[in-house]
Amino acid sequence: MSAKTDTAAKAEEAEIPGAPEIYRVVQELWNRSVDGLTKTELKWFAGCSENARTDFSNLADMVENIGGDVAFNDDSCLVGKDATSRLLFTIAASLRGSLALSFVGEFATDRLRHWDMFQQIKNK
Repeated sequence: MSAKTDTAAKAEEAEIPGAPEIYRVVQELWNRSVDGLTKTELKWFAGCSENARTDFSNLADMVENIGGDVAFNDDSCLVGKDATSRLLFTIAASLRGSLALSFVGEFATDRLRHWDMFQQIKNK
């Protein structure tokens, strides 16, 4: 068995570390597929950065509105431990999703900026 084939076989058998949270899933899929993407596909993925910025901005606005609701409304929907914990877990999940988009967008942009270098590395 050649060294390249042996390495590929070991990679196939390797477990993916950590829980399958959205950021890890996106990162793992990206790492496995990036070398086969065209410039057109990379440009599409690079758009993830803008989407992530929009998500972060919208989430900041939402959290600010919730803060105002809690501070100034005695009948706030965030009464109780369960409601508050559900909200915070949802915000955390949203942040992880936006972070995953940001990851993909940044790496796609980097690949486009250094297209020739990555092609040389891929072809070795």
